[in-house]
Amino acid sequence: MQEKKNIKITFTGDIMCEEAMTTYYLENKNYNFDDIFIYIKDFLKESDYIIGNLETPIDDTQKYTNDVFSFNTPSIFLDSLKKVGITHLSISNNHMLDRGNKGLKDTLYSLEKKGFKIVGLYANNSYFTKIKIRDFVISLTSCTYGINYNVHYEKINKKLANKFLFLKNPNETNETIFNILKTKWKQKLKRTFIYDLYKKTKKKNGIEIQPSIIVDDCKKSWKYEESYIKKINELLKCEKNCSNLVFLYSHCGGQFNVKPGTFTEKIIASLDRNNYDGYIGAHPHIVQEMKFQNNKMIAYSLGNFLIYPKSPYLRNETLPTYGILLHLNIDTEYPNNYFYTFSITKCVIENGKVKILLVSDLLEKVNTKEKQKLTKECLNIYNRFMGTNKKRIKLKKEYKI
Repeated sequence: MQEKKNIKITFTGDIMCEEAMTTYYLENKNYNFDDIFIYIKDFLKESDYIIGNLETPIDDTQKYTNDVFSFNTPSIFLDSLKKVGITHLSISNNHMLDRGNKGLKDTLYSLEKKGFKIVGLYANNSYFTKIKIRDFVISLTSCTYGINYNVHYEKINKKLANKFLFLKNPNETNETIFNILKTKWKQKLKRTFIYDLYKKTKKKNGIEIQPSIIVDDCKKSWKYEESYIKKINELLKCEKNCSNLVFLYSHCGGQFNVKPGTFTEKIIASLDRNNYDGYIGAHPHIVQEMKFQNNKMIAYSLGNFLIYPKSPYLRNETLPTYGILLHLNIDTEYPNNYFYTFSITKCVIENGKVKILLVSDLLEKVNTKEKQKLTKECLNIYNRFMGTNKKRIKLKKEYKI
């Protein structure tokens, strides 16, 4: 069999499976999640490797998602991810302990059983997963700011904690119970129909509500986090000595912030630029800027690859139903001459079910009014991701960077 001349590695945004989606599965015996990807599966199969951030435990012995902020998904969901070509998954995120230590163990078991490579998991004496193209080696790892300890108050046990990389101590919080309850109440107020009604009333009176800037998740002093960053830097340095390209998936940042927060910027500034080639962010749940800094590719957030568009916590003014597929293109004969491209996707609801589409394909399915809205929103996403100020773009399957 002749070797492929070009290899395409695709990075996705956050992969969510929320309450409405698991409920539909439970109420429809023959449903298996394949339908979600029906419009995008052929495009995804053009990629040789697809790497995503899975924001849900997989534990068939515990309750599936029955809460807005705590997730658990049937293992059959993994079959649907596998069918469309997803090969690597990171679970280093704040939802990894939504079903406790048992849920995390079961998730690891399910991923390994289904044949996924787990990015960031310590195995075979390394936190890195490798992709080899002839003698060209690409190494991947991931880290997270925490495990939502403020939500479920279950600590990750030491044995499991040692298998992952963190940006701070996952089992500690500097929040008082009063402040946690106060914050939760404010979040729920802002993420319900009451807040939507408030927005509509203000808009009716000619007052636009601007997207709020939410404080970053990590509130401890930066000095306290230095030991965690030091460990990551040492690991990146060691890995760079035996790899051509090194990528770090980092789960942090304020949710629905259009621009990266100070904590994220501090992390990137603290990474030794000689030890990595690409930084890919997750957790803000909207698309943020991608840039090249000191010849390093930094994508602050790829947004959502899969999310339920009617989730009550979404800040719709920040366009959370859009996502970026970031493609690393490698010529197998001249692998050092790699380049990046990207695609824009959108999650929609069709006949009560979530579907993911390339925006260029969605354009062909909507009416004239919806086309205008879609084109305007895609221009916003393009400019936000590329850091440009274009007046118009053509909706395409893939854009060059």
